Amino acid sequence: SLVVPDGVAAAAVAEVIRQAAGTLLEMVRVIAEFRGAALGEGRRSVTFRLTYRAPDRTLRDADVDASETQVLSALERELGLSRRGA
Repeated sequence: SLVVPDGVAAAAVAEVIRQAAGTLLEMVRVIAEFRGAALGEGRRSVTFRLTYRAPDRTLRDADVDASETQVLSALERELGLSRRGA
């Protein structure tokens, strides 16, 4: 889940995720969106589900962890987003 300003479209976030995640990313979907006082005015929480797959091998935790690190860095750098609760 990410804290996203109202002016940033979920599609724009998904595009940054796709670009940063690498070739193992198969799919990105928005699965939930939440607005509440705890997030502050003009912000919402958007939860994405990322599906990873390799056609030639079983993925290891390290494969997905490395991609997640790249994605979170790109989201912070390009859109100023952070993980909810971080």
